Amino acid sequence: MAGWISLDRAITKHWLWQNEKFSKGQAWIDLLLAAAHTENKVMIKGTLITVERSQQIRSQVTLANAWSWDRKTVSRFLKILEKDGMISTKSDHLTSYISICNYDDFQENKKDSPHLKGQRKGQAVHSREGTNNKVNNDNNDNNKPPRINYEEVSSYYNKMMTHKPIKKMTDKRKALVKKLLDKSDIDIDTLKAFIDHISQSPEWQWTRVDNVGKNGVNYKAKSFDYYMTEDNLIKAMEE
Repeated sequence: MAGWISLDRAITKHWLWQNEKFSKGQAWIDLLLAAAHTENKVMIKGTLITVERSQQIRSQVTLANAWSWDRKTVSRFLKILEKDGMISTKSDHLTSYISICNYDDFQENKKDSPHLKGQRKGQAVHSREGTNNKVNNDNNDNNKPPRINYEEVSSYYNKMMTHKPIKKMTDKRKALVKKLLDKSDIDIDTLKAFIDHISQSPEWQWTRVDNVGKNGVNYKAKSFDYYMTEDNLIKAMEE
């Protein structure tokens, strides 16, 4: 069977995607979906780094949590993909990068026949019109910024911070997220990187478990509201 389809990243929020251990094929699709389609910048440990088109910043621990695999299985899988020329990987003192080889092959079909190209062109125009209409509907005369996907934030937080998941994204929590994104001038991907860091870093272990402080006081594990502050974001990114 020839040809290709467009796949919306929203599929990763579907219960069919989230509630099962990943197959190898699903893990590969997940890597494709997570790859940056345009160059962007993120702050990690106080350093601004560039994520190039086709790249993603995801550690093996993060992938293991997302795919419900153990870390050794993730490591073996990535080595197989790299050996087969499907990905390339690199690491530095800040983070790990995964790049999709021949990324453009998954974004456009250069071998379409003329009539298929014409059909695709018509579909693209229709798609753009639909997108423009949606943008016009979503952004009123006051030029409000794009709506934040709070469900995406809460879902990702609960996946990574299993010690104390939130049951509901309340208006108060939405306000905390919006304030953090606006004041810190970051996007959802950077917020996810922040959540990744505090869910894995030994420096934040004390916030993830009930513990007794040096003063003998019992402290409870911290909650969503505690983490969603600019001070904690800066602290995490400078570590």
